[in-house]
Amino acid sequence: MSARKRQCRADESATRPNRRRGPESPTQTPVREAHRLLSFIATTSLALGGAFIIIFGVLPVVDFLQGTSGQWEPVRQWGIAVVEIVAVAMLLAAVGRERVDQMVDRATEVIGRPSRRAFEWGMALAVFAFCAFLAQYCFAAQAATGDAMSMRYQARLLASGRLFAVPEAQREFFNTPEVLDAGGRWFSQFPVGWPLLLAAPMRLGIEWLLAPLLTALTVVWFYRFVAAVIADPPARWTAIMLAVSPWLLFLGSSQENHIGVVALLTLALSALPTWVSSSDGRAIARSAAVIGFAVASAAPIRPYDAALVGVVVGVFQLTNARMSAHRRSFVLQIAAGVIPLAVLLYANARTTGHPFLFAYDALNGPEHRPGFHMTPRGFVLTPTIGLIQTSVNYCV
Repeated sequence: MSARKRQCRADESATRPNRRRGPESPTQTPVREAHRLLSFIATTSLALGGAFIIIFGVLPVVDFLQGTSGQWEPVRQWGIAVVEIVAVAMLLAAVGRERVDQMVDRATEVIGRPSRRAFEWGMALAVFAFCAFLAQYCFAAQAATGDAMSMRYQARLLASGRLFAVPEAQREFFNTPEVLDAGGRWFSQFPVGWPLLLAAPMRLGIEWLLAPLLTALTVVWFYRFVAAVIADPPARWTAIMLAVSPWLLFLGSSQENHIGVVALLTLALSALPTWVSSSDGRAIARSAAVIGFAVASAAPIRPYDAALVGVVVGVFQLTNARMSAHRRSFVLQIAAGVIPLAVLLYANARTTGHPFLFAYDALNGPEHRPGFHMTPRGFVLTPTIGLIQTSVNYCV
């Protein structure tokens, strides 16, 4: 056998795990298979999600479904932009590959110089300051939509120590589509979570700074998640890309409730790697408490979002609960989640009269619930209409 072949075999044996396992083999194999399955599901989901966004965000699906003439101008613009971007990228790769690589390496070295704590503080302060500027410049520190105004109204009630107000005598001059006036109670149709977060800063007149603060925390928590899952250098680049995302910046400068859910669910994700990889029972318990509290705290803001993410996180944890400490941590995780859920159920009981009756269901009836049926607006929601609305929303 030549020296080259011996070296290749030595490298192969060093990099590949030994196939002849001991007693661990029966338990290790299902874990590896589960990881492969989860990896396949994640990759496939991302690919399908990207294809879905491209199809419904670029192609004139509405015109196809309605049988009208297709609006191909946006498609043409997208096509030209994609070709231009690819052409520039290929030109840079062909002409200045080494120079571009050197620039990227230098930039990576520069953003890697600060300590992790310094990087987190720097990113948080920059994002907070820019979102606060946008909140003043774009929205004048005010609510810009009817939904946000309705939630601000509920926050004012909570800031004054009330869950509902007494309706006005001339109700038709005061009611809006986003508030509920029933049984002598006047309150917002939205869940209590976001107004509850707004209430305390509203008493100080700084409620417009809540969304910028949560946006800054979102970037920090997402950086911690990526650093724990991949590595620190790509995590810093990922945090920078997230921090300059127009979607995140404008959402984080408004007073909509979306950023509250994004921040809480990102907090749960940031605690998940520690829960999976740590062998310290206390660290596992702390991570479980954070996950349970964060996911459950999203439910009083946007219940469906919290439920969907909670199912995914729960399935992942059950699949990776390899130690007794992991299984014991579920008790603490559930206990931490009970607190915000109890707040939600109490608020529902005091406003709508039943813990599991949400205000938007009380206002609009069962027609408001998910599914294909008659809607509160008087038309039947069919799968075709659902696709049309999805396409319109993505195009907007």
